[in-house]
Amino acid sequence: LKTVRAVMDAARGSSVALVGIGAVVGPDSTYYQAHPVSADERKRLYNSGVRSEFLGYLVDADGSLTDNDYNSRLVALPPAEFAQIPVTIAVASGREKVEPMIAAMNGGYFNSLVTDEQTARAVLETEADHG
Repeated sequence: LKTVRAVMDAARGSSVALVGIGAVVGPDSTYYQAHPVSADERKRLYNSGVRSEFLGYLVDADGSLTDNDYNSRLVALPPAEFAQIPVTIAVASGREKVEPMIAAMNGGYFNSLVTDEQTARAVLETEADHG
C-alpha cells in the first residue's frame, strides 16, 4: 500500500505527463487487451455509453467517467487529478481512436494532443457533423 501511495503521489507531483487514449471498439481495442471480456460484455459496455479508455478508466461521450464495476476496481490516478498536472499530453491516432479522442477531449483531462493529420481531420469532421 505504501508503494502504491508513493507512486500516486509522484504522479500527482509531476510537472509533465504523457498518456495514451484507448479504444473500446474493435478487435484491437487497447482496453480489452488488458481487460479481456466477452464480445457480449463489450457490446453491453458500449451500449451503456462507454466510448473511451483514459488512464484505465472507461469514459462516456461527454468525457465523464462511467458508472461501472471496472472503474470502481481500478487503482490508477483519476483523470480529474491527472488534469491538475501542468502539462498533460495525450497521444492517439487512427480511425478507431476518433470517438475515444473526442470523449477524452470532452472530459478536459489534457491540454495537448499528439496525433496524425488524417486522424485530426477525422476528429474535426466528426465534430462538425455532430456539432
